[in-house]
Amino acid sequence: MSFLNSIIFDQEGIDLPDDVFAKKISYLFREKYIFKSLSEKDLDEVISYLTIESGILMAQPSMEKKIKYNLIDSSYLAFKEIFKSATVENSTCYMFWDNLCSIIQTSTALEESEKIEINEYLLDTLAKSILLENVACQLSAIHGFNHIPHPKSVSILRKVIQSSPFEEVRKAAKMAITFKVM
Repeated sequence: MSFLNSIIFDQEGIDLPDDVFAKKISYLFREKYIFKSLSEKDLDEVISYLTIESGILMAQPSMEKKIKYNLIDSSYLAFKEIFKSATVENSTCYMFWDNLCSIIQTSTALEESEKIEINEYLLDTLAKSILLENVACQLSAIHGFNHIPHPKSVSILRKVIQSSPFEEVRKAAKMAITFKVM
């Protein structure tokens, strides 16, 4: 059984219940050493899959808020560790927050009030991500902000435009502040 299949199914090959699956993803993201044995290609595939699935799970109204926030927290921990040396060409790093944020934004299942709460939590997490030293991580966070049209996004992106020492980051923040697809 492949690493990805071992995440999705239990030992009998049966899909895991959503809450168990969400907790397993959080565990995997927190225990980053699990990913060290994967090739770069496999790591990209697994991380992309896990972030998309996390977004889908967070977009489910039946999922407990605590589990949703745990997914966001554990995603951040994995993000800052796995991509601390990523280059700007790393599309998995760049799309990491996009996968989570865009699924929440396009969800028709969530009540608007719950979407707002999740967005607030995501914005706080993106604000931490944009402070990471790696430019690729900063660009990924900016890409995530681009999917959450919110006054907090605008405020943070304006600060980035004014203070980032990296032209590429300032340019991306200027694009993101328009909330048009990047």
